[in-house]
Amino acid sequence: MIKRTEKTEAIITLLQYYYRYISESVGITDEKEGWLMAHSLLDTPIFNVICGHTEPTNVLNSAALLELARNQRKPFIWLLLDNHIHSQQYLINEGLEERGQLQAGVFHLSSNAPNFTSHPAVELVEVSNDEQFYEWCHVFSVSQGMPVEDVEAYFKLNESAAGNVNMYLAQIYQKSVGCCGMFVKDNQSLLLWDTVLPMYRRQGVGSMMVLQRMNIAKDAGCEEVYGFGLHSSEKLLRSLGFKMFGVFNMMRYDCFEEEAEADSNG
Repeated sequence: MIKRTEKTEAIITLLQYYYRYISESVGITDEKEGWLMAHSLLDTPIFNVICGHTEPTNVLNSAALLELARNQRKPFIWLLLDNHIHSQQYLINEGLEERGQLQAGVFHLSSNAPNFTSHPAVELVEVSNDEQFYEWCHVFSVSQGMPVEDVEAYFKLNESAAGNVNMYLAQIYQKSVGCCGMFVKDNQSLLLWDTVLPMYRRQGVGSMMVLQRMNIAKDAGCEEVYGFGLHSSEKLLRSLGFKMFGVFNMMRYDCFEEEAEADSNG
């Protein structure tokens, strides 16, 4: 049985609110006993996500979401707490593959604390028009090696959740070198989609994006900032004072591999 901490519950709740805002605009949303599936119907797996809020005691509910997601014929990611041993084995048996881990972290903000300082040459610019939006998508697409059409289609949905989801360009002397986002719900915020162009990595741009969004969150009255760390970004969050508290396994289903196998057997 999983002992969920208050922070684990908080970050999963923020994730579910975020994906619900996005998928209400287009795509498919379904919930089963605390599990949320938000499917964008795009070919990029990280835009199709299943994440859980409570212990999945009923395998039938997990199976129902799995079948619904598979029926879309698009790859997807299932976020799973690492100590969901039985659920993880169930997903492996159903053809999903382990694709790494995300470490979750939290930073507690104080309203009377001074602003966090970052490199003066790097500026965080909030996306507020179409030109900036398409520039944001271009930076994300190049940084992540994803089809720009999928990136534009998905993040266009963020605009429909105005007031909750903010997108930012990281610029050095007005040249965009990275991009990121932030989702705000009540007095909590979630850092999202941090990425930096390859030639500008390891130069402090990632730290700057985190620090400046922490200032924005503090000014908005947030008390906590949550983030995910994968590989080097986990070290970045730790170095900035985030307290790491939970690990999530990323389980991926790739329908294209399944179809290729079926074709070879047929």
